[in-house]
Amino acid sequence: MSGRKVTYTTISDDELNRLRRQASQASTLSRCNQALQDLSSRNDQIMRQQRQRIDALNTTVSNQNTALANQTAAVSSVRRELRTQIQNVLSESDRRLDRAMRTATERMNEQASALNGRMDALQHQVAAQVESVNTRVQRVEANVQQTADQLGVLLESNATLLDLAREYADTARTINGDTAANYRTELL
Repeated sequence: MSGRKVTYTTISDDELNRLRRQASQASTLSRCNQALQDLSSRNDQIMRQQRQRIDALNTTVSNQNTALANQTAAVSSVRRELRTQIQNVLSESDRRLDRAMRTATERMNEQASALNGRMDALQHQVAAQVESVNTRVQRVEANVQQTADQLGVLLESNATLLDLAREYADTARTINGDTAANYRTELL
């Protein structure tokens, strides 16, 4: 083997046909030169048009910059006027608020004094009513205690009576049992 290698590639029929068409079109030198001159003239024409557009855009940008500078100057003067007006309005509002606050504070102090007087009177009334209720509660507690004592005595009496009734029932059962055992009660 020699040091030379050969590589084969496969091309599709469509690609081969396209390459052949291009080769036949490029074969004529005059056609190529004509195409090159046409391309150069189109390129020059497009360059002129683009330069004209760039010049027009530069003019537009310059006009916009001038308009922006004018608007900026107008906005600055309007801002100064607005600041002055805002400061005037704020100082007047502060004066009005101070007067309103003083008036409101005086009214609130007067109302607070009146409310304090009413609250003192109500506290005295509530204290008197609480005293009255406490007295009544003490009376009721005494009555409840007395009733509880009476109920305790009644319960003791009832317990004694219940014990006596049980004794009586036991005695009656014993007598009844003795009578049935010792006497023939069915003859009676």
